[in-house]
Amino acid sequence: MKTIATKHTCAGRSLARRAGIVAVLSLAVAGCQQPVDDARTLPAAGDVVKRVWTPQLNRDLSNIQAEGVLRIITFPGPPSYLVLNGEETGFEYELAAIFAREWNLRLEVVTPGPGEGPFTLLNEGRGDLVSGGFTASNDLKRRGDLTRAYAHTREHVVLNASAGEMTSLDDLNGLVIHVQPRSPMVDLLRKIRDERGLELRIVTARPRWSE
Repeated sequence: MKTIATKHTCAGRSLARRAGIVAVLSLAVAGCQQPVDDARTLPAAGDVVKRVWTPQLNRDLSNIQAEGVLRIITFPGPPSYLVLNGEETGFEYELAAIFAREWNLRLEVVTPGPGEGPFTLLNEGRGDLVSGGFTASNDLKRRGDLTRAYAHTREHVVLNASAGEMTSLDDLNGLVIHVQPRSPMVDLLRKIRDERGLELRIVTARPRWSE
């Protein structure tokens, strides 16, 4: 197999974009004004956080400071959040913990339960920020405000060896490229196609593995 790599930026398990990694940190994604139930029982966060919340909407930093609590929505498990030897840790958790200490806030973790999405929890007022190693994309930007990128990675187009040698993005002309649904690569490939005037077909499909 052969690959063509393009530089990609992540917005801090925040959200950014140079083909990179982004993070949606405190107030990086603001909750939308939507009616919700009076209270909900949130899933346990690493068997540590168990609490019933009364959602609060229209929260900004002043509201968070008044309450003294910053609620981070993230995913259980490494590298985002886990409980190790009785201590909460994880990259996303520690980033939020630094922010919380600087603003004299208590940090609480909210993890999505079965069938729940992090942005749904955010929009329902059940958390103040989403952090989880996101890559900036147009779809993600429609969901909230993004932080600066804190990491960069590379996106690869994997080609069959029979495609021959490819040395530039122009060599993608005439190809059909399959991309996972909701992948930021869709936006990146469209940009490459439009800027270079390529005949490039982009198909979204979930991967299937064969023997």
